[in-house]
Amino acid sequence: IERLGGKDAFRFALHGEVDDAGARALDRLLFECQARDAASVLLDFTGVSRLCTLASAVLVRQSKVYRDTERRIEVRGLRGEARISVEASGAVLFEINEDPAPAPVAAPPAAPAAVPASSPPGAVPSAASSSDLPMLQTKLRRKIIEFRNLFEITRALNLALDLDEVLNLLGLSVMGQFGLERLAIFLTDADRGGVLVSRQVRGFAQGTFRDLRLPPEAIERAAGEETFFLLERRQDDPPAMAELRRSGLEWGLVLRVRSELIGVLLIGARSGRSGFQEDERDLITTLAHQGAVAIANARFHRMQEERNLGLVRGMMALLESRDPFARGGTERVVRYVTAMAHLLH
Repeated sequence: IERLGGKDAFRFALHGEVDDAGARALDRLLFECQARDAASVLLDFTGVSRLCTLASAVLVRQSKVYRDTERRIEVRGLRGEARISVEASGAVLFEINEDPAPAPVAAPPAAPAAVPASSPPGAVPSAASSSDLPMLQTKLRRKIIEFRNLFEITRALNLALDLDEVLNLLGLSVMGQFGLERLAIFLTDADRGGVLVSRQVRGFAQGTFRDLRLPPEAIERAAGEETFFLLERRQDDPPAMAELRRSGLEWGLVLRVRSELIGVLLIGARSGRSGFQEDERDLITTLAHQGAVAIANARFHRMQEERNLGLVRGMMALLESRDPFARGGTERVVRYVTAMAHLLH
């Protein structure tokens, strides 16, 4: 990211591929500009060849924040895959063009149209006209980008071992990929009898769904054998399901691993769209499956860390019990190191 002009100009140029690290840097930059009361921020994408899914999600979230605070994010130089990614994300951006528009070229006189001969019965209709070819090419490029983004998200989810990091990545990716405004992830809690509790909420006020408990039976009844389901009203629904519908959540995706329910991903309020097409349902279902596996792996990793930490604590307690002069030394060292870390931070 290159600054164009002085510190008060709020004009920046991006170069190369905007990967996950670049997306986080762009997120911090837009937050800093907002904190400095920038009325508008110009982002030059002329040197950008590709945007990752996380970058699209950052643009979607930040553009809505800027719009709600009566600011705007201006862009220029969008082309190729970067333009397709931004258009598919539904980000509220203002495109500017500082180059003068070329003068219109006079069209040559049209030749007289030939009258087609009547086709014999049973003839095969001709292929699509040349005017449909650019639209088909655009759709094909969009699909290629969607599958590439899915591959990147899956790889990032598999590499993440921290549960909070997995949930953040899954939430941002789903919102950016499908232009969602609201999202909530509920996971099962073994310490509370297996009910589903809120672990990730986006698009809502802080603390929303904090005390909400979802019975797993209600999710199983609503979804049936499907992964993607609609939050419809049912006679036997608990009050928690009605509260989800009132909050604007419209669809749900069951998170299962080896046929075991581990959570549910609830989404709602698509930007400018009313529902999901069949190919979009397949894509978000695949993403939900990958997210469920990543969540299960992160939980297993955390359980192993807690188990190893318990073994270390047991060994230290055994060593300290044999030497009265070393008793409590480990806890004192932990307190000193923690205090130093807080001071340095």
